[in-house]
Amino acid sequence: MKCFEKLMRSRIIACLPVDLDPFQFAYKAKRPTEDAVAMALHAALTHLEHQFGIQYHPPTMTGVQIGSLGTSIIHLQLDIGLLSGRSQRPLSDAPHTLPFQAHKVSFPLVPVGATLQLAAPPSRQVLVGSRAILPCMISVGNASLDLNYLAVIWFFQNKEILRFDNKGFVSTSRRSFNQQEVDNGNFSLALSNVRISDEGVYTCVVVYSPEREDREIRLNVLDPPAITITQKQRNALSCSATGFYPKEINITWISETNPAVIVVSVIVSLLGIAAVIFIIWKHKRKSTFSLKPIVGPNTLTIGEETKLQCIGTNCPSDVQVTWSVRGGSDREIVLHQSGEDKATESLLSQYVVHSEKEGNNHITTLTFTLDKHMGATFGCKFVGGGKVKEKHFHTKTIQAKPKVPEPINIIFQGSHNLDLTLKLQRFYPKDIRIKWGCGEGPQQPGREEWRENSDLTWDLTSVYSVPRDLFKDPAFRVRVTWKHGSLGGPQSREVSVADFPWRPQVAMKIPTLREKVEATLSCRIFGYYPDDLTVQWFRLEKGGKKESPLDTETYRVSRTESQEQGDKTFACDTSVTFTPTVKSDDGAEFICRVGHPTQGVEKRSGQLHVYKSKGK
Repeated sequence: MKCFEKLMRSRIIACLPVDLDPFQFAYKAKRPTEDAVAMALHAALTHLEHQFGIQYHPPTMTGVQIGSLGTSIIHLQLDIGLLSGRSQRPLSDAPHTLPFQAHKVSFPLVPVGATLQLAAPPSRQVLVGSRAILPCMISVGNASLDLNYLAVIWFFQNKEILRFDNKGFVSTSRRSFNQQEVDNGNFSLALSNVRISDEGVYTCVVVYSPEREDREIRLNVLDPPAITITQKQRNALSCSATGFYPKEINITWISETNPAVIVVSVIVSLLGIAAVIFIIWKHKRKSTFSLKPIVGPNTLTIGEETKLQCIGTNCPSDVQVTWSVRGGSDREIVLHQSGEDKATESLLSQYVVHSEKEGNNHITTLTFTLDKHMGATFGCKFVGGGKVKEKHFHTKTIQAKPKVPEPINIIFQGSHNLDLTLKLQRFYPKDIRIKWGCGEGPQQPGREEWRENSDLTWDLTSVYSVPRDLFKDPAFRVRVTWKHGSLGGPQSREVSVADFPWRPQVAMKIPTLREKVEATLSCRIFGYYPDDLTVQWFRLEKGGKKESPLDTETYRVSRTESQEQGDKTFACDTSVTFTPTVKSDDGAEFICRVGHPTQGVEKRSGQLHVYKSKGK
């Protein structure tokens, strides 16, 4: 009892309301041990992540035992026989004996080191068109991160743009998480193809029940200027800086013969990079003809338009430009473009070269749709003034988006299952994940068949079997989801009974109708699955516009039970029997309307002709 009192008394009392007497169960009438246990249990169950257990055992157990089960679960076994049978006097002075029995009470304890910690820098600086990473690292001390109790939300200018919680990821084509790193607590925001409009304050909000933390990161977007120097007069130079962001800029001229700064003229287009631009003009040295590296995207996507740009500075007046591409076979395809002031030329069907001059600078752009350039190297060569300058661009990182050539195929498999088949074609790289799921259950992979194409892309066929009886519920859905690096986020499709290819077909048989001679109009309904069919007959009066149900006293409608056919579909027959008359039925039209989860269909008889009986 002393051990129990030292270990647990203060914790139990802390769980009780402040206005509750900790010893009231021992002094009040009709308040047995069960009431004390229930009160402590109620306070303990406010948090269920971890449990702290106390076990009361019969009087035969003595001593105290402390153990560990699961995560931070402590069990105490103690003899409370010392309290059994003791008479205690309630406040009313009426004698009362408290019956003590074995009980178990759980108290939640927060594990040591589970304090939520969030690490993120105050700001990031990136160039326009590049890929930005806004770090957000989560840790809970020495404990492991439980994603079931975690929610991470990114905001931009107080507007939600990205979310992760126990329901999964919610992302966009340009904003995403690295889903392979979330188990490590990495919820950094990846922002592709950065634009000037992306500049601003981003907030990472993390909720790890019951704690909450947030961090603000400011993204500064920079766009470097294009610098042009021209000599309009003998003793006057002009410098033009265009296409930069933000607005602040400093342009300084430095003379080689005079260390003092000489400001001549500045022409600034207010497009906006926060940087100091130093332009050094050396009067005694001529400008050097040079070629900047070819600029292009880090990752090229097959089937999408790609642009490569190369800029020659201080080019001779007779400069000529040649674009070339060399594939894995080392065979070079030359794409020649002369150095006219402005030119756009379509060389091959998939290549277009555009060139223009800005002063002594020559800008050339190669535009093409990436097709068979896996591991290819593009070259841009400038020739002029007896000098040759050349730069190369190697397509190291190439990807191709998976294509879905057809809807999900559905076929019968055995006597109880349906096979659902998804085909993804011509994607690269090979790394792709396909998962199938039904309702709220866990997602599972299907049976997969791979094929590598001659252009090194891949085709994948995934087959998933589902018990066909599940589709008797019209609300039942099967969802397939696939993830690939070329996609902005997960792609998915759903299949329900409405997507089945087995739709009902109707064939109507119309006999020759004679007045006052009983006749039967019949319909054969076939080729449908599942067996969930409704059949209704209607009649349209001659010259009428509104159809009406058949009068059951005049028209006798019958329908047979559905029968399963050899191809697993169903068929049935329905008919209308009546005695026609010229007056009521000649020119009338009968309609057989069929309802089915896949689609509804109807068959019309057209205007009937009733022949008068012979001799009348």
